[in-house]
Amino acid sequence: MRMLLNWKLHLFAAMIIFIAELIGVRKVSILVFMPILYAIIIGGFVSYPKFKILSIKDMDDASNIFPIALSLLLVKIGLGVGPNLSMLMESGGTLFFQTIGHFLGIVLLALPVAMLLGLGRESIGGSYSLGREVNVAIIAEKYGLNSPEGRGVMGVFICGTDLTHVMWTRL
Repeated sequence: MRMLLNWKLHLFAAMIIFIAELIGVRKVSILVFMPILYAIIIGGFVSYPKFKILSIKDMDDASNIFPIALSLLLVKIGLGVGPNLSMLMESGGTLFFQTIGHFLGIVLLALPVAMLLGLGRESIGGSYSLGREVNVAIIAEKYGLNSPEGRGVMGVFICGTDLTHVMWTRL
């Protein structure tokens, strides 16, 4: 409960969100920079220990609050899926073949290459589909986001968000 009353943490989170949203989506050629990228960069500066803006206790509180915030995001996204179910059904076999391609690409290519590169347990989370919200929730529940698997899935989630957006805007 103490972490929910950490006003300093909530103030910084609100400021970071405000700044990131103020910057908005920026396109440079085929690259699309989303507000989540700016929020991560600003958060990295704010949490850098040498700047002494946030204490270790504040950062521990933030890591404990994150799964709660992620759950709220997943609920919001899940509520948006319902009205679009008919569109998913109209896709027919396309969605099925995309899923098979992701699975085979991961099992036959991504995971073995990651293991050969010595990425260890991070490769489990990193090669788990595209790191979409549902995948993040499963890894968070099974291993926790502070685990190597959690770091792997969050890295892919952050990169995948921007890359997927670029892919869909080019189509």
